[in-house]
Amino acid sequence: MTGTAELEKWVLSLLTKHECVVVPRLGAFLLRHAPASANPFNGEVKPSGDTLFFNPSVQNDDGLLINEIKSALGCDYTTAASSLQKLVDEIEQTARNQRMFKFGEPGIFFVNAEEKLLFL
Repeated sequence: MTGTAELEKWVLSLLTKHECVVVPRLGAFLLRHAPASANPFNGEVKPSGDTLFFNPSVQNDDGLLINEIKSALGCDYTTAASSLQKLVDEIEQTARNQRMFKFGEPGIFFVNAEEKLLFL
């Protein structure tokens, strides 16, 4: 059995290779790179950096994450999809019961006043 720590690891690993990772039923993590910049008027310099976004509206499974799980676990696609479904269920249930779920380094899933699952 895999846990949400593994899911976090797979998502972050895929984000280093791709700009978007869809977690079916939760949404999509998007990584945007901002180049270094300098403001000639005030002398402010900003280093390059990455910003992580989350879009709960993106629900279509592109198979990327399931294939990553399949490779990591050495199982078939159906088993990988089932494992992912259980992890998503765990995240949703914990977030609804405790009003939040810490998803490791990326951030926190939480339930707002309208009972929507969001990410911060």
